Amino acid sequence: MTQQLQGRGFQAVVDFLRQKYGWRLDYEIGQGGFGVVYREVVDGVERAVKISRFPLEEMAGNPGNPSNTQAVQRELEAIELLRQVGNHPHVLTLIRYEIVLRHLVTVWELASEGTLLDRLKEHQRQNGQCGLPLDQLMPWMEQAAEGIEFLNSLGIYHRDIKPH
Repeated sequence: MTQQLQGRGFQAVVDFLRQKYGWRLDYEIGQGGFGVVYREVVDGVERAVKISRFPLEEMAGNPGNPSNTQAVQRELEAIELLRQVGNHPHVLTLIRYEIVLRHLVTVWELASEGTLLDRLKEHQRQNGQCGLPLDQLMPWMEQAAEGIEFLNSLGIYHRDIKPH
């Protein structure tokens, strides 16, 4: 099966995961420049599954470049470090990861209370106003800053932070 899927990119990874684990991967909860995140039941628990849009070598830079291999290795080391770190109150826990057809697939704890984007949309729906009042927003920003500071202290730098 892997031979058939090579070279088909992101959709091939989705197809492979559906076949291997029986995942549906049909409820997208977010996306960024590096990947797409789905809500999925993994081992009986709702999780967030992130699939990289591109093979690791392409995400890191120019394929075939020796520094590219080092960049991929650093990314995998950061992922492994994050998996080993365990829980922090303001960082979602990485449950597991694997490389599928050269794409990085990570399974994360799901933010069961929703995201900042969910809160922003709900506030706008209820009040007709964009943004949140400062007294509601500031605790979320402080928690995010604590989580980012924790990751930075480990040498992990998140490059795609957004309200999702």
